[in-house]
Amino acid sequence: MIFDIPGVIMEFGTWWGQNLCVFENLRAIYEPFNQNRRVIGFDTYKGYLDLSSKDKQSETIKESGYILPEEYVSYLEELLACHESINVLSNIKKCSIVEGDVRETLPIYFNDNPETIVALAYIDLALYEPCSIVLREIIPHLVRGSVVMF
Repeated sequence: MIFDIPGVIMEFGTWWGQNLCVFENLRAIYEPFNQNRRVIGFDTYKGYLDLSSKDKQSETIKESGYILPEEYVSYLEELLACHESINVLSNIKKCSIVEGDVRETLPIYFNDNPETIVALAYIDLALYEPCSIVLREIIPHLVRGSVVMF
């Protein structure tokens, strides 16, 4: 789907990281020698920080819904490193996690990495404001054929 599209794979709202691992493994299977395809996950790992009137509340979509244990981020980084270590070009880090509120971390990421092209963006956010900010921020980094998934 994105084989001919340059750029990174970004996931917004990684939670336990299962999709990050799937993206990394698919990258390793289908593009093992593509040194430029990175997989980047964004999440607070502290659950939903604040809801607005535009957000539909439910049993799962509530303040601090989807919170994870404090040590989980380091575990997920180890897990991704393990997946990378058994793949081709294991000396090149191809997965990373950006911890924090995407409303703050994504603009900083693009400011620090203005050359970033987004080949695939997987947006798994349930709140209006973070989702709209992600869309606004990634649009300048999309190219013809980029995929945005919800």
